[in-house]
Amino acid sequence: MKKRIIILLTFFLPVLVFGQQEVMKFKKTTHDFGTIKEEGGSVTHVFEFENIGEIPILIRTVEASCGCTTPAWTKEPVLPGETGIVKVTYNPINRPNKFTKTANITTNVGSKRLIIKGFVTPRPKSLSELYPKKMEQLRLKTSYVMFNEIGNGKVGKLMVEAVNDSNDIIKVKFGDTPSYITVSIDKVELKPKEKATIEVIYNAKQTNFWGFHSDIIPVYVDEVVKSSNSLIVTATVIEDFSDWTDEQISNGPVVGIDKLEAQFVSALSGDLFKAQFKITNVGKQPLILRKIDTSSDFLEVKPTNTVIQPNTQGLLNVTFKTKGKKGYQNQQITIITNAPELPVFNLRVSGFVE
Repeated sequence: MKKRIIILLTFFLPVLVFGQQEVMKFKKTTHDFGTIKEEGGSVTHVFEFENIGEIPILIRTVEASCGCTTPAWTKEPVLPGETGIVKVTYNPINRPNKFTKTANITTNVGSKRLIIKGFVTPRPKSLSELYPKKMEQLRLKTSYVMFNEIGNGKVGKLMVEAVNDSNDIIKVKFGDTPSYITVSIDKVELKPKEKATIEVIYNAKQTNFWGFHSDIIPVYVDEVVKSSNSLIVTATVIEDFSDWTDEQISNGPVVGIDKLEAQFVSALSGDLFKAQFKITNVGKQPLILRKIDTSSDFLEVKPTNTVIQPNTQGLLNVTFKTKGKKGYQNQQITIITNAPELPVFNLRVSGFVE
């Protein structure tokens, strides 16, 4: 019986292969638009095909690989010996550089893939696009000045580009700043369409806090006072180990942690999920937990001790209050330490609240 099955399959194989021969014959299946301009608008290519089979061809659907590509096609059946088209249009707006897109055709005689490609030269951007943050007549590339992690013995400096987007001269100055932040602009008066640079200096030596910190610096344009006209300056202050020797680092505290995430499978809204993280100091000097931050007020963290001696252990008792929460939860705990090899690390509490 097995031999007969093998023989029958072998006999019918040529018929199956013959039946899959191409009947929808395109003049070409790939079109290169070459180099086009983004501001030039949509481009279109018409792919022509001939029905070289013995039955009518009906195109059921043509699906493009992205929303930037729009297909259109012959809707009526294409009889044997006749021709049809698939028109593919590409919109280059906000899509500079090289592109390759496909249009997948489904018919009553099988499927086919068409490809369009090319290169889009970017259009000149307007001032509002280059400087999206508007403060009266002044435009900034961003109002967020993010220093990320900075050692408590360091001074950081960042620049923000600005422009006068008006036909009048404007004056720019800044409101009160904390002692550790200095803000200045290289041109107090800006002529129409003139550019300027805002300099922000963050002196972490003068801070008296650890971890993430955010400050709001008012920006006054022609004396106009608005809360929305502000720079948001953020930094995460950690211990500065840049001057430590290799010997100091090897003799310093070292963080050991039993897990990086505490998970609960499912909880009802209103439940209290409790977990523990065990932190061990496997170094040679006391480990100090300088600050513990949480991603929301729903998360409460209580350490058994913030100074952990060498070869001893401390606990973080965590409570997640699920009241008012629904769906998947992913909460973060950020810990700032005096460990030179791990001055900051994150723990997570996650699960599903019904």
